[in-house]
Amino acid sequence: MLSAKFKLKTLLARRELKRRTVPGSSFFYRNFLIDLNKFIKLQTPLLFFRKTKVRTYLLIVNLKLCSLNVIDAMKNFAIIYLVLFLFSCQKNEIWKQPMDLIFSVTINEQGLNGGPGDLTFSNGYIKIENITISGELENADDFSFYREFPGGLMVPFLQATEMSELKFTLPQGKYNSLKISFETSENNNDDNLLVEGIFVYNNPNKDPAKVEITVETPKIIEIDVADEFGSKSFELIDGEFENPSIVLNPPYWFKNITASIMNGSNTVLVNNEEVIVISNNHNINIFTDVESRIGGDTKSVIKMN
Repeated sequence: MLSAKFKLKTLLARRELKRRTVPGSSFFYRNFLIDLNKFIKLQTPLLFFRKTKVRTYLLIVNLKLCSLNVIDAMKNFAIIYLVLFLFSCQKNEIWKQPMDLIFSVTINEQGLNGGPGDLTFSNGYIKIENITISGELENADDFSFYREFPGGLMVPFLQATEMSELKFTLPQGKYNSLKISFETSENNNDDNLLVEGIFVYNNPNKDPAKVEITVETPKIIEIDVADEFGSKSFELIDGEFENPSIVLNPPYWFKNITASIMNGSNTVLVNNEEVIVISNNHNINIFTDVESRIGGDTKSVIKMN
């Protein structure tokens, strides 16, 4: 049972805390008094942890040990609050610092097993006319950067080459989304996309044929960047992630093209080599189906260190 002396000190503590309430702190003191009421029954050390989106409040109180010395308790609170405030400022300063992000472009080479009827992709390039990077952040303003490449920027797929033209300085912080949108070159006199591959015929007497997919018409490709777990919300801190690749997906483009169709495709002689050319002039039936899906299922994954 609580002593009369303890009850009296507790009552005085409540009054003192109410008297010391200042503008902007009423939320904390109100909740502190609620916990204080609970403490009267428990008479045990309490750990108060109050968290909002902007500040974190932490206070350890043991009314018995500190003999309800409100002044000492307030001093301890001020010290702890200062430490947390400085930590919060340090975190905000980090988020204010810019970071460099370099995109590369590559392709999904996925074939089946390298056996009869298999189509595997290996190399090529894409010509980019312009690119837009836009982001939504939890701790800062949204942004959008647009960059244009007159005449087209040729980006090879081999080994996911990083190019300075695709280097962007972005803010650090918690991203709710990061989007990429780019358009291929509008120069109709030249290819803006070339993908090379190898097709293995079902006929064992025929050597595998080189495959070339060429596209002249401009394409707009849009991607939502995700982390390695598929989440589109992630935190980017300089030095704690790997530069992402934009991965085009030719196997998706060819998902309706069976081995039987490829076995019946026409070849042309290129540098004394039989090549299955798929374009608006060659193997048009295949090209029409493939061209409608070019850019689809393109991904960009950012991996954390």
